[in-house]
Amino acid sequence: MESPAQSLDSDGILEIDTLKQFTIPKRKKAKRDLFETIASDSREYVQDILQVLRLSYKDRESARNFSYSRPRLIHNDQLLDEYAEKKKQMRQDGYTEKELQDVYGFLYVETEQEMRRICRDGLHTGNCKIHV
Repeated sequence: MESPAQSLDSDGILEIDTLKQFTIPKRKKAKRDLFETIASDSREYVQDILQVLRLSYKDRESARNFSYSRPRLIHNDQLLDEYAEKKKQMRQDGYTEKELQDVYGFLYVETEQEMRRICRDGLHTGNCKIHV
């Protein structure tokens, strides 16, 4: 008697029961570093990051006063999952799509250590020394 994994029909094709037992293994996400340095001439930087920065100045003339170096992408799946869950909950609570639209804010930090802490743990209300 043939085992289910080797069960073929008369045309030499695997039977449906055999195929039902096959499970496609899930791909494991590769562990990424918190920061990924990107080139200042890369598509991510020029079209995605720099474009957002330029459109965010209150005064368009301010662009002349800023320069950017060492662009990095942040990879924090835990914070991304928390953000998606919060946004989902707010949608269920009746917030409009306009209220749920992503907007950008910028925070100047003085040390690399402070930047790493924010990117690792997130930025919470009340933990900023700057008040507007």
